[in-house]
Order: sequence, then structure tokens, then C-alpha cells
Amino acid sequence: MIETDRLLLRKPRLEDAPDLAVAYADPEVVRYIGDGSTATLERREDGRVVGRAGFLRWDPETWEVGGTETELGWLLAREHWGQGYATEAALALRDWAFEERGLTRLISLIQHENLRSIRVAERLGERYERDVEVRGKPSRLYSLER
Repeated sequence: MIETDRLLLRKPRLEDAPDLAVAYADPEVVRYIGDGSTATLERREDGRVVGRAGFLRWDPETWEVGGTETELGWLLAREHWGQGYATEAALALRDWAFEERGLTRLISLIQHENLRSIRVAERLGERYERDVEVRGKPSRLYSLER
């Protein structure tokens, strides 16, 4: 488990399903989201699940799951947008990946129209590297070297 000032980042539990189902049922929330392994974001003050964040490995030749590039991604229920939770969680996971796991590079694959996620990536220190196509969708590859 990773703790921040306002969040607990932990493995998902069955009882998280109702809160995550709300997020996944909202077309605006999942508009730019793909599949991946995640950690649940739980608000420390009341134990409320606000979203998920985590890592996914990609093959940079095909942009299929499994490979050498490690993506850091996030998703929040819409009611929690604009409160800094995605940035807070992603910063903690970035630091954990570099310091505890010894990674030297992280990426975020973000569809062109997903301006909120682009801002989070930039707050992490990630910079636009190039355009790629992921599962048939034009995306921007943002990256950060340790």
C-alpha cells in the first residue's frame, strides 16, 4: 500500500466494485480508457473509492499489452475530477516505480482529446515524445526518464 496526504493506493477489493462501477458506467469517464492492471484509489478521510491508477506493460513495436514500456495510467469517477487526486496518485506511483522498483522510464499513452490526462502527465514531468496508434486510436506518447 502507498499512502499520500489524501489517498491510500492499494490492491482492489471486491467491495470496491460499486464505486468503480459508477465510474466505468459513465461514458465520459471511460471515453479514453483502455484495459490494465490497477490500484484502487481510496480517500483517506472516509475510505471512499475515487478511482484507480496503476501500471501496464506495452510492446512499443505493436502497442499490444506485454513488453518493455511501462505505462502509468489513472481513472477517476467524474465527481472527483478537478480535485488533484489523479496527480497525487500518479506522483506517488511515479516515485514508487523509480525508487522502489528501479524503473528508469515511464510512459503515458493519452488520446489526443484527453486534455485532463495530458495536464496530469505534464505535472508528473512527462513530456510529449511522439504520436502512436494504440488499438486503432491515435494517441500521444508522453514519457519521463529518471
